[in-house]
Amino acid sequence: MPALRDVTRRRRKVERIIGVRYEEGLGHCGIPRERLEKLEHRKELCLLAARLLGNGRWRLRNEGVKLLGLCGCERSAGLLLQVLTDRTPASRLHRFLGGDFRRTGFERRNALTGIALLGAWSEDVIDGVCTTLEDPYYEVRAAACIWLRTVLSGVCEMAEPSEDDLGRLTDQVRKLLSDKNTEARTQALHTWGCLASPAEVLEACEPLLQHSAVRVREALLKALHALLDRFPSDRELHAEMGRMLNGFLLSSVAMHPLYPLRARYAKIRQKLGRNSS
Repeated sequence: MPALRDVTRRRRKVERIIGVRYEEGLGHCGIPRERLEKLEHRKELCLLAARLLGNGRWRLRNEGVKLLGLCGCERSAGLLLQVLTDRTPASRLHRFLGGDFRRTGFERRNALTGIALLGAWSEDVIDGVCTTLEDPYYEVRAAACIWLRTVLSGVCEMAEPSEDDLGRLTDQVRKLLSDKNTEARTQALHTWGCLASPAEVLEACEPLLQHSAVRVREALLKALHALLDRFPSDRELHAEMGRMLNGFLLSSVAMHPLYPLRARYAKIRQKLGRNSS
């Protein structure tokens, strides 16, 4: 079995060749075939990735997960879903140190990224995404929300979720709106704006207009912006959104010159003004 640094070096080389950084994979809906064809020894990399999944060291398993997604290997979706949904309990020591399952949270999060890079969307994938939206590790829950937004954005060349599947996903995201973890909660709120009905989005946002956490208010604006993009001609919605924003707390602790919170707020106001004219 190769050393971790050698596997990591090979994975980074693959990233350079196909032009995708794994950390940005949740914004993708598959890697073009012509890029994958540039990979030399692709079959060998796929076999290595599959072997790494059974390694006793989680860091090597994690590199195997990444290689599966980056190389577009056959059977990758099935293998990654196994990682994503494996609920084999961790060792007693691991659980004592705060772990949960044998497959670490990093592996599960990266398995979801790998599925995004494969551009896979099926009933099994939807079941897996529903599982990740309930994952005990917050980064996995947040990652599921991010990729769901990518799928809903319309840029994916894959079948969109059916009405029944959208209903299942909506129910799961709704639960995360009250998540105790800020990252999972804010990602869910942003995704809510891409998924739920206008009335449901406004209902979730209104109690947060004066929230003390800037990140929560930023997520609120992102949700409203997504809603505005989905319903650009709904004058009644725009009027209600404008009324609601009159009570928005604009204070921000950001040290950026343009203050992102204020810039996003101004952009929404600008769009509302154009649409009402």
